[in-house]
Amino acid sequence: MKSVPRFIINLIITIIVCIPCLLLFDWVEQRNNINWLDVFLLLIGVSVVMTFINKLLQSKKPSRVLKETTVFLITVTVMFGLFTLMEWIFDWAAEKEFVYGWDQKLTLSITFTVFENLNNWSKRNNLFSRK
Repeated sequence: MKSVPRFIINLIITIIVCIPCLLLFDWVEQRNNINWLDVFLLLIGVSVVMTFINKLLQSKKPSRVLKETTVFLITVTVMFGLFTLMEWIFDWAAEKEFVYGWDQKLTLSITFTVFENLNNWSKRNNLFSRK
């Protein structure tokens, strides 16, 4: 029964993160002419730079926050790429025009990654244990 409160709290935190992200990305998409490829290349670039910084500081023992941020960015990038690939496959199979809505896919990628990281963090820190 201890996993139900953890799940509900993590879901509430995820929704609190999701709504501002969706509003921000929607505002950016309406204001600027940014397409899915720009966002994907930006995510790949940031992930590569963070990985390079992490490897560069590996001998000096980089902080745990830097490692977790790098993993978070790489996970968001991979999920965004997979969502884009799935959309392309479904549109290709249905013979429809391929239209990208990068703001919803990026928000969904961030949301799933935040939810999974919250679950791992609460399990690792033994929250809601029977003490």
